Amino acid sequence: MYHQDMAGKGGYGKRPLWQWILIYLVIGGIVYYAIYYFVIAKNGNGYGSGSGNSYDYNPR
Repeated sequence: MYHQDMAGKGGYGKRPLWQWILIYLVIGGIVYYAIYYFVIAKNGNGYGSGSGNSYDYNPR
């Protein structure tokens, strides 16, 4: 009975393929942003971390 219900659906259940692609893109974007935020931005190497200079500038 289960195999008859799944016949002709490609193994994706009731959702069309474009919805699965959209779900994967959204989840991938969230994972990418989380990695960027927790790894790159916390180390101070992100774009919004100040002037970008890692040395002390002290003019005399």
